[in-house]
Amino acid sequence: MNPTSKFEYTNGELPTPAEFARQLKEASANYDPLEELLALERELLLQEQQYGLSSAEFYRQFLAGEGGDSPDIIMWVGYYEAYLRLKTTISQRLGLVVNAS
Repeated sequence: MNPTSKFEYTNGELPTPAEFARQLKEASANYDPLEELLALERELLLQEQQYGLSSAEFYRQFLAGEGGDSPDIIMWVGYYEAYLRLKTTISQRLGLVVNAS
């Protein structure tokens, strides 16, 4: 799902299973992994500017127990891990396309 796409249901009003399936199908059809990767990079850049530290170095420190556990730190970890997973997935899929040619 695109990071800008959100399903929000208020007042306990949930969609029917058929409506939810339709919404999920529509979100999947509009999903652009490159757009998501760029959005994640923008979020990471904001964190890097705020803390004066690259995401890679921050993540290394976090894994070593030096990062803390404030909501901002946990959010940065989440963005970076999502970025790494998506970047790996895109690279692997591009490799399949190149190798199939």
